[in-house]
Amino acid sequence: MLRWLTPKDFLLAVILAGLSGCGTHPEDVRLPVEGEVTFNGKPLTTGVVIMRPDVAHGNTSQHEPRAKIDADGKYHVETALRSGAPPGWYKVGVVVTEPSDPTNPYSAPRSLIPEKFGNPDESGLSLEVRPNAPPGAYDIKLDTK
Repeated sequence: MLRWLTPKDFLLAVILAGLSGCGTHPEDVRLPVEGEVTFNGKPLTTGVVIMRPDVAHGNTSQHEPRAKIDADGKYHVETALRSGAPPGWYKVGVVVTEPSDPTNPYSAPRSLIPEKFGNPDESGLSLEVRPNAPPGAYDIKLDTK
């Protein structure tokens, strides 16, 4: 038997449909992540920071936050073109390269730091993105000593 919705039933259905889409998905939350990257105690002046979600620590995010390192060694992370990163643990990599032939910008890149630092799974670097992180919490110190 086909029954038409009364205006009251229709209004209730619209409200319930709207509520079912409410709420913030964990992937939508972004926390500020910024710091300084140093290599053997000196700020790097170029490069990229890569943050890979650490599944072993419960981070199942589908995003890989990234940041460019500026001339002062500072970086500010973005995720999917928005500032910050979803909360959780990340494995961290730092890539710093230049062309192997200075006269040819298209030559194969040459790493300026040990290549292990460029792979988040091999670098040994990790950090936890969390609310109210203290100053310096996201500083990255690369050391060959």
